[in-house]
Amino acid sequence: MKINVGEFKEKYYLKKVNLNKAVLWKTKELSLKKEIMDKIVKLNIPFIIFYDTIKRNKWLFKTKKVIKNMIYKSEGQESQYYFSIDLKENIK
Repeated sequence: MKINVGEFKEKYYLKKVNLNKAVLWKTKELSLKKEIMDKIVKLNIPFIIFYDTIKRNKWLFKTKKVIKNMIYKSEGQESQYYFSIDLKENIK
C-alpha cells in the first residue's frame, strides 16, 4: 500500500500517511499542498481525513476549521498549508 497518497471522495479528502512521519512534531502540525487545498475548497469538500496506514488511526478535520486556522509556510522542500493536529477528531 502506498503512503502519503490522497484521494477525493464526495464528502471528504482522504490522505493515507504514516502519522509519525507526517506530523511536524515541533509545532504539532500537518500539511497539505496548495493544489490539494485549492481543490478541496473548489469542490466544497466538508471533511479532510488523515489515515495512518501503520496504526490504522483516522483523524478527521472539518475543512472550515482547517481553512480558518491554516498557515501557508515553508518547512521543507516546498511551501504548504499547515494546520494544528489539535483540530482533529478521532474516528474509527
